[in-house]
Amino acid sequence: MALKKQPDSDKLAIDENADSWFRQFLSCLEAHLVETGRGLNADSNQLEYGIAAMRAVAMTLHESGLGDEHVRLVVENVLSLTLQKPGSTEWTETLNQ
Repeated sequence: MALKKQPDSDKLAIDENADSWFRQFLSCLEAHLVETGRGLNADSNQLEYGIAAMRAVAMTLHESGLGDEHVRLVVENVLSLTLQKPGSTEWTETLNQ
């Protein structure tokens, strides 16, 4: 039986500073998602969920120290890159739980 080669751990590791920043970002993002989610109701739709989520992301980026113009540039850059090469993770009901 052939053994599956494990990925090189160095290739999976991220910089300690980036890891710390991402963890802090996610912690703040979660709080902002709760805040923006309070504005949603039972008949809210996917578009409204997306807007609330993106508002939370923008609020978190702003809180991280980025000014309004930098937040706008980040969002524009990400949209441009994402539209050129969409992600490979398919949204499913399982992921939604």
